[in-house]
Amino acid sequence: MRDRRGPLPALAAEKLRREGALALLREAPVWLCVTGLTELGLRARRRVRRARYRRAGMVAVPDPTATIDVDPASVERHVALSRFDEASPRALLGVVRGGDWDRGLPRVEAQPKYRACAARVEGESWAETGIIDRLAAELAASDAETIEHGCGSRADIVRRYETEREDLYRTLRDEGYDRSLSPVCCRVHVGRDGDLLFGSGGRHRFYLSRLVGIDTVPVEVLIRHAEWQSVRDAVAAAATVDDLSPAVRRHLGHPDLREFNLGGADLRHLSHGRPRPGGRGRWV
Repeated sequence: MRDRRGPLPALAAEKLRREGALALLREAPVWLCVTGLTELGLRARRRVRRARYRRAGMVAVPDPTATIDVDPASVERHVALSRFDEASPRALLGVVRGGDWDRGLPRVEAQPKYRACAARVEGESWAETGIIDRLAAELAASDAETIEHGCGSRADIVRRYETEREDLYRTLRDEGYDRSLSPVCCRVHVGRDGDLLFGSGGRHRFYLSRLVGIDTVPVEVLIRHAEWQSVRDAVAAAATVDDLSPAVRRHLGHPDLREFNLGGADLRHLSHGRPRPGGRGRWV
């Protein structure tokens, strides 16, 4: 499933959720001006990029505003933003890029916030997971005035975890994923072999969704590897499944291919991806 949403309203809603109505109202004029100009710049860059991709013969030009549904358990590796030159993750939405950026990646389970979320799901308090101590130490050692979405002190970090993070955990555990509250869970990359790789945004939402066993979450796609894009182009250009090579056909069922119509075939049931432990398919 693919969805499109207006970036500026979504960003305002996220700021409201994270920092509250007073912060949004107090900072609204400057925030709207800066965010609006940034959004205009991003849109201009995206138009130029999409035109360049079309001129290069790309068939399935990525839509940077679309979301796809993925199984959190299928996202097994993490890509640090430091691998790329762009300062903003949103500048990477809809990008196609070759190279080895999808190689030699750490597992999601190795990330400190994932380990903290796993410990909380297992019954430890947020303080006992060690994440508060870790973030407080990072704040003390940093030149930045805040960390973790506006936390300027250890007390702020404690409040963030004991209120917002705890509410998020309990809601996901007890009620599941609510798309009306979070239209996008996080952002992912797609590697050369179709591997879904965690990129940015919504770490706690994604980690906790994965840990409590939620089957599907909506994500935005940042960079697609050029080799994976060739698979998308082949599927987009084909009239039926029979037109595809075996190398491409094995990817059918991938979440990033479901937008294409191959003679009316339901691509969700054509996956030849590797199964994961526990009997769950690689793709949702």
